[in-house]
Amino acid sequence: MHTASDLMVLLREFISKDSLDTAYPLLENAALADLVHAWSMIHVNWNIPDYFDELSERIPDNELQRWGYVWSFCDYNVSDLEFASGLTPNEVSHHFNRAKMLRLIYPNGLISPSARQVLALRVSEEIGKGIEAASRMRNNRKG
Repeated sequence: MHTASDLMVLLREFISKDSLDTAYPLLENAALADLVHAWSMIHVNWNIPDYFDELSERIPDNELQRWGYVWSFCDYNVSDLEFASGLTPNEVSHHFNRAKMLRLIYPNGLISPSARQVLALRVSEEIGKGIEAASRMRNNRKG
């Protein structure tokens, strides 16, 4: 019989395989970045039981199926994700599936360490652009 801690171990295995390469699309795709950021802001329930019954005891051997298995216990409100990301329902569906496939988001409501790094980089770049624009405006007023 499996326990909730077994599922946590399985999720930790996926987290340990995090790679900065998988987060690269966040640099190129603002909508994907918005979705991943929103995922970290909404309430997500990872409803894993204390013990699994005999039917669910078999954790799949295939890595892709195991990833789907850990997600099978995830519950979230799609409307919250749409609102928090500012994306349409179709965009949320598309970018959610992509973020999930790239393992940028986790079923417990967290985002991957590499996604966190890239999002921080995006924010610092935007702040830098804002500072440059403010400086240009100030210089234009002086001149």
